[in-house]
Amino acid sequence: MAAGAVGRLMRRILASLLLALAVTALPQAAAGFLVWTFVVLPLTVTAGQATVFTMTVTNVAGPDDLGCTEVTLPAGFSVQSISDPVASNGGDWEASLTGTTVEVNTDSGGDRLEIGDSVTFQVKATPPAAGLTSWPNHAHRQQDCSGPTELGLPIEVVVLPPILATPTPRPTATPTPKPTPTAHPTPRPTPAPTRPPASAAPPSTSAPTPAPTPAPNRSSSPRPRPSASASEPPAASPTPDGAGPVQSPPGGGSGSGQITDPRIPPDPAPVRVGAGTLTVFDGIGTWSVPAAVVGVPGLLVVLWVALQTVGALAWVPAVRRLRGEDRPREA
Repeated sequence: MAAGAVGRLMRRILASLLLALAVTALPQAAAGFLVWTFVVLPLTVTAGQATVFTMTVTNVAGPDDLGCTEVTLPAGFSVQSISDPVASNGGDWEASLTGTTVEVNTDSGGDRLEIGDSVTFQVKATPPAAGLTSWPNHAHRQQDCSGPTELGLPIEVVVLPPILATPTPRPTATPTPKPTPTAHPTPRPTPAPTRPPASAAPPSTSAPTPAPTPAPNRSSSPRPRPSASASEPPAASPTPDGAGPVQSPPGGGSGSGQITDPRIPPDPAPVRVGAGTLTVFDGIGTWSVPAAVVGVPGLLVVLWVALQTVGALAWVPAVRRLRGEDRPREA
């Protein structure tokens, strides 16, 4: 149905254009005759949906100026608004609505549309039901829409039912990801440090150092050891940790009850210094590099002195000849 309506509309527009060309070829004798066009877009709408129609009126061939035009929408159309007309010649035009008829005109004769001029306006309307609709229209030379009426070609608009209308796809809402809860570790109570008892002494980590024993004088004669009597207390020996002397129990030790001699520590081993002890003696480079540093300049000095000596000896005969000492003396 829509394709047939568009085809008929195109045929009518072609016929109007051919008519306009034929009129331009005739002598312009008929006063008040207009050749004009009326275009409406869009030509296919949906029932129950508000649509903005753009309408353009053009004075194609005249011969008179165009000052007013009218278009009637089908009954049942609900017109919501009409925009302010805009003329191509910059004239002041206005629009009004009576029922479903839209009237567009100018208040000044100088603002009328001459040949090639046009005026454009917009009408927002809602079609009631589906079907093929026809919009009659006409134009006037007078700006108050009086005088001779020049009929235009009716405009056919196809109204589609809402079911056949292509639904407008709605954008799919992007789901907002839920924030992942942050895991907080459960704090563990810090155990209180346990203090050791005051009576307990800390263990010793280092080995006990024995107390030094003075070396006896070997040159002197040994003294006689006194005999231990029953009234004398037992001899005391130093403890390993240096805390104090420890008394030997009676009858202990060797069983004789005598005072034992102190232990004499062995002499310390002599310190031996070998060639590998000091790193100064390691490698031949330690001796060769200083020798080269000292010997090479000295050798050059000796060589230079020798060359000067040889040169001086070579000059001795030449000096003698110059002085005449090598000539034979006259008798």
